[in-house]
Amino acid sequence: MAQWPTGELASLADLAAATGATVTAGAFLDAVGAPVGPEQTSDRDELDRWQQNTRGSGLVGFGALHAIRAAPWRERPRLVWRHLWVSPEILRARDPSVFDNGKPMPAARARVRRLAAAARDLPVVLRGGRR
Repeated sequence: MAQWPTGELASLADLAAATGATVTAGAFLDAVGAPVGPEQTSDRDELDRWQQNTRGSGLVGFGALHAIRAAPWRERPRLVWRHLWVSPEILRARDPSVFDNGKPMPAARARVRRLAAAARDLPVVLRGGRR
């Protein structure tokens, strides 16, 4: 492996610390010899949250359910509404085919498709995202 200049290694370690990536990039930082400080509790918390959110990739509602469960009770109704009533811009980004097929009421059609997919995935989501 090529040797990196000390200044660049220090900059890399600083970048990892500033972005909370010292845990996720730990093996790489060790491999290149970057001077990484002690692991921060917040780094581990962020890694756990990232792993939880990515474990259910492809499951409609997995991230929403995790976010709702993690939120304080007073915030939950707002989060439920936000995840149920997604803006047309987000719907278009997630399912452009509904908007491009020329059929009427594309946002409503996209919402129905999204809710149907969420209902289909709900049993798996409730089991923790393991298929």
